[in-house]
Amino acid sequence: MIVSLPMYDWTECEHLTNAWWRGIRQELIKQGLTSVPKSLLRTRSDSDAWRMPDLLLSQTCGYPLTHDYANDLTLVATPDYRVEGCANYQYQSLILCHDRSPNLTLAEFKGSTATINDVASQSGFSAFRHSIAPLAQGAAFFERVTISGGHRYSMAALQSGDADICAVDPVSFALAKRYVPGLTQNLRIVTTTAPAPCLPYVTHASSQEVARLQHALFEACENPALEDVREQLFIGDFTFSSRSDYERILDMENDAIALHYPDLT
Repeated sequence: MIVSLPMYDWTECEHLTNAWWRGIRQELIKQGLTSVPKSLLRTRSDSDAWRMPDLLLSQTCGYPLTHDYANDLTLVATPDYRVEGCANYQYQSLILCHDRSPNLTLAEFKGSTATINDVASQSGFSAFRHSIAPLAQGAAFFERVTISGGHRYSMAALQSGDADICAVDPVSFALAKRYVPGLTQNLRIVTTTAPAPCLPYVTHASSQEVARLQHALFEACENPALEDVREQLFIGDFTFSSRSDYERILDMENDAIALHYPDLT
């Protein structure tokens, strides 16, 4: 078995992600799963881990869940986060710029440089595209679009002036504000995107093990010994969710395509 929790596992937070997994693991052991891994897998790419047949637990973005991994990953539960921009197990990406920008509205960024974290990202790409599509009117909106490789690097690009605008999920913004404050200094929110379900916990395990994983997550959220870890990672609680909840991501993509804006350009 392997376990990875890569979505918010920033270097500055690895000790917290480790502690969160140890708490979940303890709850699984209480249910009789004695062969649960002691440590998180960090030696493979996220996509490699999501393909491994012995994946017990991971977290992915909703876009891979509804696209490249739609037939591979089983949904376990959807978390709620205690940050501005998250509510009712959903989040709205924050479209950011630097304070030095004279632009006040999204429309004013026409002809500027945008950066995205990844083309397989709901928060940094697809939700951003959905917001730009009505303004683009089927034509190129940005002069240039770059790929930063991660939300923290998108924010760094705004700081350095290499990009004018980006979209970042609110948990990443909150993590940066708390643990790497230089990334968020002098950044402001231009607007927010339409909501989508928060980043799901997933597995390749059997239905019986899915039930155990769900129980372990809910118990970990009730464990007073993990309260500080949850607070530092902004984790609230979890809900049972279904694939249909994540169809909102496909709807947002289809909305952009219908407006003749299939790519963020």
